[in-house]
Amino acid sequence: TGVLLPFESRAFQGVLDISGVPNGIYRLTADLQVPGGEPIQGQQLIRIYPDGSQKKIEILDLLNAPDGKGKITIQL
Repeated sequence: TGVLLPFESRAFQGVLDISGVPNGIYRLTADLQVPGGEPIQGQQLIRIYPDGSQKKIEILDLLNAPDGKGKITIQL
């Protein structure tokens, strides 16, 4: 925590529970908002599928999005 110095980097992480998410293809969007700066969004296309009694995620190329749009900007 504290001030982020030039050339310093930070990593953020989280856990995503997909147990209640129906199988299919989804866009995951991370939105970073820095005071005084423009919001930054990162996207990843994923496919959720069953594997026995568990669910798994396959990472897909955004160019293969079913709607053909690739990366899109989401207004929050």
